Amino acid sequence: MDAAIHTINDTADIWARCLWPVLWQSAVLAGVVWLVTRAPRMPAALRFWLWMLIPLRLLVMPALTVPLPLLPVAEPVGSEQLVQDVTPVGGLLSLDALDAVANATDSAAALRSLTAPAVAVQPVASAARPTVYALLMTSWIVGATVFAIRLLRGWMKIHGVVARCRAATDSTVIDAARQAAGMLGMTRLPALLITEEHGSPFVHGVFRPVVVLPRAFVEQATADQLIVVLTHELAHLRRRDPLAGWAMAICQAIYFFHPPFYVARHFLLLERETACDESVLASNSIGAAAYARTLIDAAASYGLHGRRAPQLAVAAESFARLKSRLVRLTGGLQPAARISAPAALTVLAFSIVAIPGITLTEAAAPPASQETHSVTVLVRQPDGSGIDGAKLEVISGFRPIAQGCTDESGEAELAIPAHLPVQWVVALKPGDGLDYYEFIGKEHDLRQRQPLAPAA
Repeated sequence: MDAAIHTINDTADIWARCLWPVLWQSAVLAGVVWLVTRAPRMPAALRFWLWMLIPLRLLVMPALTVPLPLLPVAEPVGSEQLVQDVTPVGGLLSLDALDAVANATDSAAALRSLTAPAVAVQPVASAARPTVYALLMTSWIVGATVFAIRLLRGWMKIHGVVARCRAATDSTVIDAARQAAGMLGMTRLPALLITEEHGSPFVHGVFRPVVVLPRAFVEQATADQLIVVLTHELAHLRRRDPLAGWAMAICQAIYFFHPPFYVARHFLLLERETACDESVLASNSIGAAAYARTLIDAAASYGLHGRRAPQLAVAAESFARLKSRLVRLTGGLQPAARISAPAALTVLAFSIVAIPGITLTEAAAPPASQETHSVTVLVRQPDGSGIDGAKLEVISGFRPIAQGCTDESGEAELAIPAHLPVQWVVALKPGDGLDYYEFIGKEHDLRQRQPLAPAA
């Protein structure tokens, strides 16, 4: 059981180290995008793709990071702090000896004192407990599972709605769709479906897209209203909005707890609809006021009562969002302007820089000296006799810098780089069961890990 808890704790530590940069860097990016999108007369399509950088970064960053050498380089510790004589009692170092080495002003004398008899330190067995990170990771797994189930149920719901639809056969609807597609420059017309259920028109599908129209709206709408509404829906397909919807849904299932994502999602849904409104105004001779009236009449016909649209359906979704669109239309929304080449290149360059994550690393250190110190390490029993065949490993910077094996007298001569400090001296004594010891001088701590097979 303890081994399982240790594994969970180690996994949670890795999870937390990977997640924290994603969270704070996406929050900073959301603030930058908010400031950039405050610029006047910026097309809604451009604002949409700027906000789309947040979910893209959240999805891409764990697998794509760029090292940024900004952290200061740790100064090397002098070679006088190297452990030269390790005299464990019963295979263990004395904590008092380690403290004496760390606090002594005369390092050489303190190191020599390690050869003196020391008091044995017996390991105290304690039950492993989950760390805070382990509890947070468990909560995240539960939440992500719940949101993944919601995503699956949403997909099944919208798939069921589409499956119950019938193909549109009314010539008025088909002609209106052809005119709308021609205004947008689309050569292929998606499947047109009629549903008996109440709700707003929506589009669905990435590879086989469909446009779904409520029967109540089709029966009450005029030909001009059908053209306007279908132009709006086809603009969603031309912009690949169903694919962007999938990206937002997956991102929500993973980062359901992250407030900057919901800020980005709010603006994404608003700018998505506004971009299609701009496309309608640019491709149709209808004015903004007449278009706003058409949206109100359409909403009245299919009954938009503040409810949420099915997940993964690209739809108006709620009365609050429709109200925001009407405010923009009555406030002087202009037809969509073509994004200039310099603006597109600027957004592309910004995306290349913004989407990958940043990993802060140490700045490049000057070339280190290749000089080494020859150090004799002694591993002894309490009675002073040497331990034969003990495998030794010297650790610095969480990596081994020297290895060796004691002879019959318990000695091993190791060549240690002069510029590196010693963090651990690890001794593995075969045949004693709990025979893997870590002597941590930096934190004056001694820990024992188990189980490990005895050395051959």
